Amino acid sequence: PLGAIIRKGGIGMPVVISVFFFLVYYIVSITGEKYARVGVLPSTAGMWLSTILIVPIGFMLTYKATRDSGMMNIDYYILKIRKIFKLKRKTK
Repeated sequence: PLGAIIRKGGIGMPVVISVFFFLVYYIVSITGEKYARVGVLPSTAGMWLSTILIVPIGFMLTYKATRDSGMMNIDYYILKIRKIFKLKRKTK
């Protein structure tokens, strides 16, 4: 989904963001494993913690990719901000 959403930067930017998501997944996985060993979390919750946190993000990104969303496009946000400020200027 990241390759379809992120259009700028060629193949490099989607790869960088994918590696970032993998690192977040790995860090949360190791943290959940430590919490399970120490007894802070039950073992099933500790081992599934990373999956529980990342799956909704994956579903959201897949949905946005199928709908051809401009979510990861900086121009999308710039246009939204410009529209907001234009609306505020008209109301004054």
